[in-house]
Amino acid sequence: GDTTAIINGLDRYSLPLKQLNADVVTAFAGGSNTNCYVSFGESVGFGAHWDDHDVLILQTHGHKHWEIYAPTALSPVRPNTSPDVGSDLVWSGDLEPGSALLIPRGWGHRVDSSDELSIHLTVSIHKLAVSGMLSFLATAASNWPILRADVPFDPSQPVYSYDGSVFDEPDGLRKEVDPLFGDLIERSMSVSRAQIPAVSCQSLAASLEVMVNQNWDNAVVDAPFPGGVHIVESDDDGGIDLAMGGFVISIDR
Repeated sequence: GDTTAIINGLDRYSLPLKQLNADVVTAFAGGSNTNCYVSFGESVGFGAHWDDHDVLILQTHGHKHWEIYAPTALSPVRPNTSPDVGSDLVWSGDLEPGSALLIPRGWGHRVDSSDELSIHLTVSIHKLAVSGMLSFLATAASNWPILRADVPFDPSQPVYSYDGSVFDEPDGLRKEVDPLFGDLIERSMSVSRAQIPAVSCQSLAASLEVMVNQNWDNAVVDAPFPGGVHIVESDDDGGIDLAMGGFVISIDR
C-alpha cells in the first residue's frame, strides 16, 4: 500500500552523513542530525506542516513534489504558535535525485510522492534562539555579585540597602547590567555551543585495530551517559582514564 517509512538518526550509522552533520554544526553553530524518508506509492507524508528548525532536503532516489508556504508568524515555536499552515503558496515543484531544498524555520510545506519508490534525507539545523539564550543568561548572571541581589517587594521604590543594591536608585539595575550585557551574551552562546554533541564515527578499520592489535590511536569511544565523558589525568605511562556514569575506566595503549 501507500506508505512512508522513516529512519531517524541515519547519521549515526553513516560516516559521510556524520561528516555532513559535522560541517553543518561548524557552519551554523547549532545541533544537526539526518533522517531518511522512504516512500512507496502516492504517500503524502505528514501533510502540510511547519518545523521549528531549518531543514535541508536532499533527494536521493525517485521524485517528490513539494509545496512551500509563507510563515504565518515570526519565529514560530510549539506550543506557543498555532500549528496551522497558511494558504500563501510561494513555491511548488519537483525534486529529483541530486537536487536540494532549504526550508527555513516556520515555513509551511507539503510533500507528495508519485507511485514510484522515492527516498530523501532531511538534515535538521537547530540554532540558538533568543529565548534559549536568555535561559543561559539567568544561569551566567550569578557570576556577578550585583546580579545576585534580592529583588525588593516594590522595585520602583528606593531600597537603601545596608550593603548596596542595584535597586538603591531608580533604573539602577539597567545601569549595572548594560556594561555586562555583552559578556553575558558571549557566555551564554559559548555554553550553548559547548552542549552540541561532538560528531564522531568509528570506522571498521579502527575497530579491528583495537580488537586485533590493541591500537587505540584512531579509536572512538561511544559512551551514552547523560553526564558525558571526562578524561582524567593518569600517572601511568601513556594510558588514559575515562570517567563516565560514575565509573572510571582505565585504558592502556
